[in-house]
Amino acid sequence: MARHLVIPSMLQLYDCNEINLISPELLINWGPDNRNDATINVCGNSNIKFAPTLWGRDFDVPQLSALPNSPAPFGVFLENEPNWFGAYSPDHGVGCNLTAQQCASRYYTETNIINQKFGVGVVKLFTPSPVNPTYPKCSAPGQYGCTYQDQIAWFRDYFAACPNCLHDAWAINHHEYSCNLATTQANIQRLWNNFGTKNIFVGELGCDGPSPEVQAQYLRDFTAWAYTQQYVVGFIWAGLNYVGSQGAQLVKNGQLTAVGQAFKQIQQQYPPKLTA
Repeated sequence: MARHLVIPSMLQLYDCNEINLISPELLINWGPDNRNDATINVCGNSNIKFAPTLWGRDFDVPQLSALPNSPAPFGVFLENEPNWFGAYSPDHGVGCNLTAQQCASRYYTETNIINQKFGVGVVKLFTPSPVNPTYPKCSAPGQYGCTYQDQIAWFRDYFAACPNCLHDAWAINHHEYSCNLATTQANIQRLWNNFGTKNIFVGELGCDGPSPEVQAQYLRDFTAWAYTQQYVVGFIWAGLNYVGSQGAQLVKNGQLTAVGQAFKQIQQQYPPKLTA
């Protein structure tokens, strides 16, 4: 089971001293400008990998075609293999903002480019990761809300529109607003029960709670549970995702928060297997 501690879009919110203090293993940036930039340098830290990601309707296919003829640009989620992420929050208005059908079309086009460039199976492909049905922002009006209120419904429409798409793992997002591990487990198991032919990667895990200490314990408990599940192949802790009044910050005033300390503890307790 691969565990990777990731800071999405961290360059917008942390300075280099804080980034190096956290020392994440992988950088994901949702923005379309540099997500396929294989040469991105994160504060001079060569240990941080970069993960290309399908973005939204403004994606420029030549960006992907222009990648060097090596799978090296791709971040590693699963052990020792380069990976490509389908899309973050495709059903969310302020996320990728794609219908299931639009996302299927983009995914098919982009994964064909990847497979033609590097060979089928060289870069492992993750499905798009819709947000969980209890995500409060999904109820926002208009373009800020979510087209779907249910991950399973989104996936059914997506798979119907993408019958010839290749996938190596299912991906979902889960934002837990009560830091309730049982609710998280049930949502992940629900996806497995409906689409159990592939393993599951939790593309964005966030927790809000009454205190940073509660959030930190949730992160520890989730990691311990995930490592016992053969079908959970990895997860991302969305350390900068502001999920509520406490948020899930890892650093404050130059010091690790309780969540940041848990983050570092897990780095040491569950070291990932990464390629160079």
